[in-house]
Amino acid sequence: MANAPEALNPALAARFRKRGRTARVEAIQGDVVHVALSLASATAAVPTTNFARTPDGAVGLRQATPAETAEWYRQYVASQILLVAEECLGAGPMLAGVSVVASYDDQPLVAACLTRASLDRADWGSHPWDALTEGDHGVRFSLSGPGRELGPIEVSHAGVAVTATS
Repeated sequence: MANAPEALNPALAARFRKRGRTARVEAIQGDVVHVALSLASATAAVPTTNFARTPDGAVGLRQATPAETAEWYRQYVASQILLVAEECLGAGPMLAGVSVVASYDDQPLVAACLTRASLDRADWGSHPWDALTEGDHGVRFSLSGPGRELGPIEVSHAGVAVTATS
């Protein structure tokens, strides 16, 4: 109940393992837990095709555009961050917030600090990226290229260097 690292660390590790999350606690500072989350690649996490109609009206598949793939990957990343934050707050009832750095291939892509109050107010019926950016107005990310893909960012939280999980 007091966010004691010796109790909270194993509880979070067990919760992440049980749910198949590739996340680990980097630090617990007061009532905030700092978590590193390792992500799947865009090609592994999102489809490469999308539905389309042929000129005669039949439904078929077409190759997804780079913009579609980038959008789907952003939604995947946001959903993983939100799920990890919810799992942390569920395991640590006295935690007030969660700082998550989501990385792919040791490159941080998104850094978010979510509070219990912001997640309580989140519109869980919206797209995950919208819920994430509403939950943390200072969420850090970089979009690049014609498809607006997530790109690497520099990250450090309150003196805690957050690294990618392996």
